[in-house]
Amino acid sequence: MSATSRPPGTPISVLIPWNGCGAYVAATLGLATFHYLPYAVFNFASPLLAIAIAYLGVRMLRGPAVPESVSPPPVASGEVRHE
Repeated sequence: MSATSRPPGTPISVLIPWNGCGAYVAATLGLATFHYLPYAVFNFASPLLAIAIAYLGVRMLRGPAVPESVSPPPVASGEVRHE
């Protein structure tokens, strides 16, 4: 669930003036949040894309499973292996 809620939350936080991100960007640019709002296309698109991808059920593919019986690579002489 955090992988779905984090991507839209991070970019949109810059548009909230009482948030730390919004206050920093507004102070750095010397503009109110409302003034750079029309240029924040990615900030609005990110939550919409996250919702669309979650609705469509797009998932990441898993790689092949690594069997438990595989031994770790050999250690060079003088190194200590912590297990």
